Amino acid sequence: MSPLEALNQKATQKAFGRMVGVTQPAISDYVSRGVLTRGGTYAQWLLEYSSSLRDVAAGRGGEDEQQSLTAARTEESQIKTALMRLDYHEKLNSLVLADACAEVIGEWCVFTNKAIIDEFKKFASELDSKDGIKISADSVKRHAGSVIERIQQYSQKLSKDIVGSGEEV
Repeated sequence: MSPLEALNQKATQKAFGRMVGVTQPAISDYVSRGVLTRGGTYAQWLLEYSSSLRDVAAGRGGEDEQQSLTAARTEESQIKTALMRLDYHEKLNSLVLADACAEVIGEWCVFTNKAIIDEFKKFASELDSKDGIKISADSVKRHAGSVIERIQQYSQKLSKDIVGSGEEV
């Protein structure tokens, strides 16, 4: 059988896929979407397949291809804009990394916790020495701990907001 006679035979998805370098499932998808005529010949499928590729390359592909192309272009544009924004802030020396912010908030929390506990202890000691009012260590711990816990929860929320967003500088 000559090559021209072979092209006029009914095409199989597997053989056509090997011919054009794609998988059988990809060819099946083309058939189900109507890009390739069901029961067509190799010659017919070659014409339909190459026409489809030209349409996609020229931006005239089907609705799915157009949506994919538009989505890819939009994503590329957003990435370029984000990178330019980062460059801009870096040049202004106003770029602050989220991890660095979260670390500063954590260190601030540790310092604040220690300062609050120290002040509560000083206050309790002062009341005892000047006015004879005794405040138990448990009471100091309970009241200081309440304030510290609220600060800790808020700082954790801030850290998550900063590190978790990833959308803005």
